[in-house]
Amino acid sequence: MKNKQLIIGLLVGVVSVYAVSSFIVKEKLDGLRVRLDEKISIQHNVVKELALSISVRTDDRVSSIIAECPANESSQYDRLLSSLDKGLTKAEMQGLNILFERCGSVPASRRATMTLLFDREVSFYSELVQQRALLGDIEATDYNIAKWITLAEREKEVSSLFFDLLNSQRQIISTLATGGSLKDVEPYQVEAGKIQIELSTIADSASEIRSALIQS
Repeated sequence: MKNKQLIIGLLVGVVSVYAVSSFIVKEKLDGLRVRLDEKISIQHNVVKELALSISVRTDDRVSSIIAECPANESSQYDRLLSSLDKGLTKAEMQGLNILFERCGSVPASRRATMTLLFDREVSFYSELVQQRALLGDIEATDYNIAKWITLAEREKEVSSLFFDLLNSQRQIISTLATGGSLKDVEPYQVEAGKIQIELSTIADSASEIRSALIQS
């Protein structure tokens, strides 16, 4: 009889310990879910804002790292560049060559930096969602992670093509500035045209994905 009571007491004790342990584990998991949900919400806003910043080509963090070209030089650079196919004087070509080195790479460099930030933040967002999915109640697909990653990849492609286009422009300007003829720069112009077409296609794709994500 005593042995039976002892066994029952042990069983009750084990069940009690299990119940208490389960309750503590559940409390901790619930708390972890709440904290991760808060982090995911904050990170979602971060990637969303960066996606919008890339589309309008401005971000305060990037502006503090890569300064914009002075307004007067930027205006003169745009004017000379747009008149390049109409013919420029030797002095204007030399001026354009100098302005290109000062201003030409600024937009591409600023976009590349924003794209780098965006890719990093999307990766962190994905990690948070994957961690949260392991705790149950949600699926990674609920947060459009695959689409955000695709957008980051598209933006990296766009950024790379901007630098390719920049290199073609550099070849055209430096060739003309050193006395080359329009015939000499035809291969670079053809290459630039191909890059622009590909750039437009991928940029449109990125824009569509971004719009869908922002509206979701």
